[in-house]
Amino acid sequence: MRKSLFVLAFVLFYVQITTPAVRAAVYYVSPSGSDFGPGTRQQPFRTIQKAANHVRPGDTVIVENGLYVDLTRSSLVRIRQSGTAHLWITFKSAKKWGAILDGGSNTTNYGVSFDDVGYIKVEGFQLRGFCRVGFFLNSDDHDIELRDNLIHSIGRRIVPPGDDGSDAIFIGRQPRRIVIAGNVLHTVGRFPSGADQDYNQDHGIYVRGRDIVIRNNILYDFRAGWQVHLYGGPADRVYIYDNTFAGANPGRQGQILIASGQRNVVIRNNIFFKPNRCAIFPGKGAPITIENNITSRGIALLCGPAPLNSEIKSNLVGVEPEFVDPANHDYRLKGIPQARKSAASIGAPKKAAKSLADYLRTKNTKRSL
Repeated sequence: MRKSLFVLAFVLFYVQITTPAVRAAVYYVSPSGSDFGPGTRQQPFRTIQKAANHVRPGDTVIVENGLYVDLTRSSLVRIRQSGTAHLWITFKSAKKWGAILDGGSNTTNYGVSFDDVGYIKVEGFQLRGFCRVGFFLNSDDHDIELRDNLIHSIGRRIVPPGDDGSDAIFIGRQPRRIVIAGNVLHTVGRFPSGADQDYNQDHGIYVRGRDIVIRNNILYDFRAGWQVHLYGGPADRVYIYDNTFAGANPGRQGQILIASGQRNVVIRNNIFFKPNRCAIFPGKGAPITIENNITSRGIALLCGPAPLNSEIKSNLVGVEPEFVDPANHDYRLKGIPQARKSAASIGAPKKAAKSLADYLRTKNTKRSL
């Protein structure tokens, strides 16, 4: 018996030391590349889709600066390959916002679509000009991180009655464990046509799913919907932290809309700057937590009564956050040490939120909720 165990151990050891380790690959994409090449730094692919077709768990795709357009596709990039819990797949712009995914003025419907995949990171891209959605997540997508992207000019068109809406980021019924962090989202939605639907169909982040983190983003110029809309499904365990919401929808109140039936929603440490009358529609579902947020002068925190047993506490209502240059969408905060400002010029990051509240309390005496 001992001899058999010794032989088995030796065989396993031999296999371990003689089997070559699987090494993660790095692929490169450039507007001057070729999809007939190997995807190396010296011979990059031409399209992100080609790289997406090649990746395996642990691989990274580096996308060089330039314009990426394909008007023959419904989705410019479709990701069909998953990573694993220990080997994520990463798509990264070589320079932040330098790799531009362009929808050709509403010709291409979707920027990046995820097809029942998980363990994917997408970082630093600029998405613009798509007809329907920038990032599209649905069905069984899970463990996806969208970080430091710029998403804008989505669904900029006159829309016929009954047409579906457009969103910077769409998270459908089933996705789970999704992180949206450090992004800038702006100028999404249709041009006014005189119809009532002009104001409630096009959103920044449209959310179902569960275990969703929306953190440290900046959202502005949403005139045809809400900056965050939690809709029927329901969404469950949604955490909205440390974001800056700016600007008003002229036809609807609020910057966050929580539809009825949502569960375990926490809205914390956000700045709501100049929405239409109020910041949050709290819905009629399960209790929610709204704490340590700030609304600008003349703006109510809630657009209606919160569900029974909700926690509404330590919010500063009716104060000015003193941005550097809000007229030009520079939402960095004055008076906060530079080290505590967001690296992406995005409002109040988690560690600065308490200091921001303290700073404002020394300059303004307003009621708290």
